[in-house]
Amino acid sequence: SVLRRVLAKNVLAQAGLRIFTLVLVLPGAALLFAAAAAGQGVLAGLLGLCGGLWIAAAVLTAVTVSGIYQTVLYRSAAASNTT
Repeated sequence: SVLRRVLAKNVLAQAGLRIFTLVLVLPGAALLFAAAAAGQGVLAGLLGLCGGLWIAAAVLTAVTVSGIYQTVLYRSAAASNTT
């Protein structure tokens, strides 16, 4: 029962984190589209660089939050299993 409860929590949390990641990535994607619309030049390069960095930071943040949540969930399950 503990495994089933932990698995259900993890699946729901991962779905929520995917939505969170999507919301975080959208401004970076908008910057990349703006860079494509700008054509060539310094502005396009700057927008593309900012968009790429934004997306990288958003993905790294989401992965970090996911890892922390899974660690807390594991420790919670381990603590409830031993008592």
